[in-house]
Amino acid sequence: MAEASLQDERLAWLAIRDELRETCTKLPGLKLIRIFGGLNRSQTSHLARRALSEDLAELQMTKYALAADELVREFTYEERQILRKTGRVPEWYFPTVLAEAKSIKI
Repeated sequence: MAEASLQDERLAWLAIRDELRETCTKLPGLKLIRIFGGLNRSQTSHLARRALSEDLAELQMTKYALAADELVREFTYEERQILRKTGRVPEWYFPTVLAEAKSIKI
C-alpha cells in the first residue's frame, strides 16, 4: 500500500526510480566510456572513468526526475487513486518519462 502522506509526484517517482536507474546503466555513452576506458589500465584512468560514468548516470537520473515530476500533472483522478492505493503508475507513464527526458537540457 502506498504511503498516504507522500505527494503523488514522490509516489510516482518511487514507483519507477529503480527501473530508470537500470535504464541508465544501458545508456550508449556509458557503455562507450567502459569500453574505451578499458584500453588504459592505469588506476587513475579507472577512477576517472568511474567518476565520469557516475556523473553521466546522475545527470540522466536528474533529467528523468524532472520529466517524471512534470508528467504526474497529466494523471487522471483515477490514475492518482490507483497510484495512492497500489503504488503503481499508469502504463503510459514510464515510456513517456523516457521520451520527455531526452528533450530536457541541463
